[in-house]
Amino acid sequence: GTEAAHYEIHVDTEAATPELACDSHPSADRYYPSGDLKFSWKAPMELSGVAGYYYVLDHFEGTYPDEKNGVWTRSTDKSFLNKEEGTWYFHLVAKDRAGNLSREAATLRILIDREAAPPEVSSPTHPDQDRFYSSRDVQMTLVPPQDLSGVEGYSYCVDTDPKTVPNPDLAQVTRQTSEPRISLHNLEEGVWYAHVVTRDKAGN
Repeated sequence: GTEAAHYEIHVDTEAATPELACDSHPSADRYYPSGDLKFSWKAPMELSGVAGYYYVLDHFEGTYPDEKNGVWTRSTDKSFLNKEEGTWYFHLVAKDRAGNLSREAATLRILIDREAAPPEVSSPTHPDQDRFYSSRDVQMTLVPPQDLSGVEGYSYCVDTDPKTVPNPDLAQVTRQTSEPRISLHNLEEGVWYAHVVTRDKAGN
């Protein structure tokens, strides 16, 4: 014959890994104080086109999301609200229209530290809080709290109100993190209260 039959054949054997970013927590090596997460990604170049994505948010670095353990979406962004502090991993794979999944998942690590606990406060010069002392100069020692991101320093103030919480913008600051101490001088007679809050490296 002089005419041929033509049959078009399409082959797509693998799906590329999406390019993933975390807009809310951009650095994987830094702790952030917010538990609200926002991820976005770019659709990879695919011969057959992208059908959608599987994702997982968990505490494990090596998770591979698929139809068994992943959540399906056709969107290119995902937000989570009020996640607890700690180390999180967001994993994402693409599924193309040929049915292939990305060979490797795109994974981002997220570090969350939502609060800074106060230090333990004591005084070698005025050790008993129920007793009056003759010295107007006070030395206080601080025991740093356990903190995920690490202690950067302390804000403190002294007044006659037992419930004051120091304003970080107005209070005095000490950045001693090794055997931290606070010195107070020339206090007038009366009952005074020293208030100390921890400043951590996540910004709390």
